[in-house]
Amino acid sequence: MVRAPLRAQDQALVTPFDPRLENDIEAYIAASNDEPRLFAWTESAEEILASIGRYCLRTLDATA
Repeated sequence: MVRAPLRAQDQALVTPFDPRLENDIEAYIAASNDEPRLFAWTESAEEILASIGRYCLRTLDATA
């Protein structure tokens, strides 16, 4: 796995690397790829975009 270098301010937010976690994630991905399932959208594109818009507004309000 290739890791991009982090900026100094981002390094403070990163938890220490745990190889067990990476191994567990890779095992999960491998198992999921062995028997993939088709994803079915349950909302229209307009509903999804409206939901994203509402999320963005909430996030902006929370950080303002």
